[in-house]
Amino acid sequence: MKIFKSLILLLSTSLVYAQQSGTAIYGKEWLDPYTQTEKGQELKESDPKLYKEYLQTEQVQSKLTKQLNFSLEFNKDEGLFTMDEIMGVDDNPMMGLATGPYQGNYYQNNSSNEVVWQLKSFDGMYLIALSPIEWKLENKQKTINRYKCYKAKGNQMTYKKGDEVKTAVIAWYAPDIPFKFGPIGFNGLPGMILSLTTRGEHYFLKNIEFSKDEKMIEKPSDGKKMTYLEFVGIFDEKVDKIRP
Repeated sequence: MKIFKSLILLLSTSLVYAQQSGTAIYGKEWLDPYTQTEKGQELKESDPKLYKEYLQTEQVQSKLTKQLNFSLEFNKDEGLFTMDEIMGVDDNPMMGLATGPYQGNYYQNNSSNEVVWQLKSFDGMYLIALSPIEWKLENKQKTINRYKCYKAKGNQMTYKKGDEVKTAVIAWYAPDIPFKFGPIGFNGLPGMILSLTTRGEHYFLKNIEFSKDEKMIEKPSDGKKMTYLEFVGIFDEKVDKIRP
């Protein structure tokens, strides 16, 4: 029986390596809600009414997030991560709680080591160049959707008011899926990222399909090109103007 299972696994892995492209579907959930933190529990004691408002908001956020699906289209060299359209999303002002501030399209190119985030924000469309992340591979493993995955940690450099801030990233990648892509622009591991946790968001693989034909990936071209630091500067400036 063990030999039979090993042969099936070997055959499945060989078939994956023979594929030229595919589509991975991800879901998302929010982690570490404020009401469960130490400060949230203190608020529960000091201001029960405000705490209840926070709790209700988090419940709405969780419910709406379950409606979201994200697609990662990929071939050997390129990947494009997008959020699937939802009917009536524009009519629901609360949907922004579910999508979060990092919605948009993420283009990845292994050959040029390029990651571009296309984001509609403020007064138009932006094409934001993201820096590659340095990963530290760990010898920890678990199974996700039948694939053996290994853990990797990294720190993404972000900025707040011009100062560098390190944001922790945890990924689980599958070496048996030899496409080096993942959710929201994270890539560069020796296998596809099936689970990603950062900034209080957790993306997880729901389904993946492969194709023997090479899928054409269209690089986003609409938007003003800039670095992430330049965009953060614009963001901070506009937020300061609307603050009371």
